[in-house]
Amino acid sequence: MAVMGPVIPRLARDVTGRQLAEVLAEHGCAIVERMAGEAAMDALMADIAADLETRNLGIDEFSGRRTKRVSGLMAKSATARELALLPAVLEAADILLLPSCQDYQLHVTHVVQIGPGEAGQRLHRDDTIYPMPQPKPVTELHGMWAVCDFTADNGATVIAPGSHRWAPEREVQPHETVPAVMPKGSAAFYLGNTIHGGGPNRSNRPRTGALIGYNLGWLRQEENQYLTVFPDQARTFPDRLQALLGYSATHNGHLGWIDAGDPRVLLKDPSERKKYLVW
Repeated sequence: MAVMGPVIPRLARDVTGRQLAEVLAEHGCAIVERMAGEAAMDALMADIAADLETRNLGIDEFSGRRTKRVSGLMAKSATARELALLPAVLEAADILLLPSCQDYQLHVTHVVQIGPGEAGQRLHRDDTIYPMPQPKPVTELHGMWAVCDFTADNGATVIAPGSHRWAPEREVQPHETVPAVMPKGSAAFYLGNTIHGGGPNRSNRPRTGALIGYNLGWLRQEENQYLTVFPDQARTFPDRLQALLGYSATHNGHLGWIDAGDPRVLLKDPSERKKYLVW
């Protein structure tokens, strides 16, 4: 009798945020197939192609010596901004993150292109950047979007399902991981304490994915969104995206205020600014 290995749950593109959140809470990861579609991935790639072409390769084994990264997607891609605001994703973030904060924020946004011949990335948990004792709440929710097909050979993200429930000192074994194989336009979602890493690229083509993540609003963002999206550009964004970037005073107005006002005061007409005062 064959022994079943680890499996990443797969969900249909019309999944609700509640369904996605329930699967993530149980398994720590999930793939939503063709959630955005191929056209959206082509548009995102067109938005950042010039930046990707001139980007340097990584500088160490973790960043990948044959891997390129382009960050600041909210400033560079209208398609990425749409992905960040997908209702099902935000509903899942509401369920998973709001029990531990008044509001959450965009944590990191970047394209990762793993070149042919790249070795597998060291498996890790993203939330170890926060030196908090265990047990701790879910601090991050990430979505890796397949800008091209993700295969077992081209560097599909490797995930250890269920590892969000493991003790911090437990080391992952090779048989406990599985590549997030998925067609272009799909997304692999995982929690900040789920073990994962970029897979080895044994193909002759690069593997390109777009990472968009969220974190608790009282923690510092991994990517400095305030210096990535300046007020003149943020002014043109929807209110919800402005808040996700950090242009809002959260947790009863005590985190992130500017001169006793919500930072969105910088983005509004002077006639509207009074309503953004915190006190």
